[in-house]
Amino acid sequence: MARMAASGTEIDDFLNGPLVSWLKSCLPNPEIISEYSSLFNGDILHQIYLQIDPEPSCHITKLAGLEDQALILGRVKNFDAIIKNVKSLYEEELGMTLLVVPECICLGKSPESREGLETMKLLILLLLGAAVQCPNKELFITRIKELHVDLQHNIVECIKQVTDMQTVVLTPDAIDLFQSPTMFNHMRRLAKERDHYLQNWASLVLHEGLCENDNENKNGKNRSTQNVNQNNGDSQHLAVELADWKARLRKQRQEL
Repeated sequence: MARMAASGTEIDDFLNGPLVSWLKSCLPNPEIISEYSSLFNGDILHQIYLQIDPEPSCHITKLAGLEDQALILGRVKNFDAIIKNVKSLYEEELGMTLLVVPECICLGKSPESREGLETMKLLILLLLGAAVQCPNKELFITRIKELHVDLQHNIVECIKQVTDMQTVVLTPDAIDLFQSPTMFNHMRRLAKERDHYLQNWASLVLHEGLCENDNENKNGKNRSTQNVNQNNGDSQHLAVELADWKARLRKQRQEL
């Protein structure tokens, strides 16, 4: 199903809002974010992450020269790497659980859609929340204090979504909000199961996309009927698995 494109007004509001203003404050040359598409390859967000964690587990790749399906797959892989780094930092460094996780597939395939825009906002919000809580937080806090006062207040409100509200991130303090530690642990378990389903979904999509891309790049020679049937069978199998993971992911979201 085609996703509805974000309107020009929605994109302008985002580019002029507190999240992108914060991103620009972290860059030596803020002008590199000249338009929304500047964020599509993931390299700018990865630059910010490296300031938070100079030694991430996952790295992105350069996408220069890629087109069509290869470019989409490259973007999905890059955002997958960034999201994995962010999740790892929250869980291992900060001891927090992400209740809402950005979808790398949406960011890679449809960043210009409304859903893609909201997912981009979520990813930047998580980066901001990590920045002001990481070991290098004083650097980021100092930069924020150098911004206009109104903008500072707007950024603080964004930070509270991560640190205080327990709707995006589950912090250790949230245990006081539950009737028992059992419920708190149940929420964490559901989040981990959701992450497992989401990662398998991403892996399946990437695998299927890489197979299709490899087929397109081959010479235009005729394939044997046996190979065609084998490829069709593999695609059908992947489609069934993908549908199953999607169903499980929806169920986990409903439980959360």
